[in-house]
Amino acid sequence: LSNANGIDPGFRLDGVDVADFDLRLGGVAPSGQRAFLEDVLARVQRLPGLDSAALARVAPLTREREGGRVWRVGEQGDEHAITVSRNFVSPDYFRVLRIPLLRGRVFDDRDRAGAQPVAIVNETMARRAWPGQDPVGQLLQGRTGRPLLVVGLVRDTKYRTIGEDPTPFVYISAAQTNEAIMRLLLRSSGE
Repeated sequence: LSNANGIDPGFRLDGVDVADFDLRLGGVAPSGQRAFLEDVLARVQRLPGLDSAALARVAPLTREREGGRVWRVGEQGDEHAITVSRNFVSPDYFRVLRIPLLRGRVFDDRDRAGAQPVAIVNETMARRAWPGQDPVGQLLQGRTGRPLLVVGLVRDTKYRTIGEDPTPFVYISAAQTNEAIMRLLLRSSGE
């Protein structure tokens, strides 16, 4: 436990509260999920004493896993596949968890449904997919959908456990997906 306490997870959870919810249990139709989540986030962001708030499909260190396989555009096939962890997050996710942006930008209002699908990758993913190159501006392809344009690079973080080795990670704009199960992460400036 003493050793685990000294490990830097790459983010800060002090001052952060997390609330889980499943829109299916509340009867929110899939067609209304994105609008519902955006309304919840807008309302929460107006709370006094709140520093920042974000939505995420997975909260760090919950042992829950989202993942898949991606390819650099033009390199399909199992021999080129990169197994990644992923998360669907709103723009302030990196601010709430104090995850440093190293290059490019975080998600913003441009990254909406119908717009160019975008992603932010971590350092391990950048080294794996584009060794010696800038990942910002590169394209990734999953099994379905349009290619993801990489708009940012963030620091490696622990994902499932505090002792894990760095893993390739892809963050996808929550505004470009339709997720029913989400977490609300709140960072407050006081108690």
